[in-house]
Amino acid sequence: NIKKVLKGLENEENRAARFVCVISMTTATGETTTFKGTVEGEITLSQIGENGFGYDPIFLIPERQKTMAQLTAEEKSEISHRRKAIDQLKAYIEGEEK
Repeated sequence: NIKKVLKGLENEENRAARFVCVISMTTATGETTTFKGTVEGEITLSQIGENGFGYDPIFLIPERQKTMAQLTAEEKSEISHRRKAIDQLKAYIEGEEK
């Protein structure tokens, strides 16, 4: 709940935040490999932006000076924690096929 997060951080100076996506793959032989993607950011003082979902309106990307909810779908995909984890999985699978 966004309002609960903002209320809980009301007097907090350290507003550092991180989105994390972890994907695990287990092969038929039982080998498990894990892939992790992260996006570093900060929690804003209020909701900004209309795009996205979840905590996107309060998750600021400092390098872009925009929240995730202000990014276009293309911009968000470029930096997405999910995209980073999926790209690692894809590279692993493609490497295994060679």
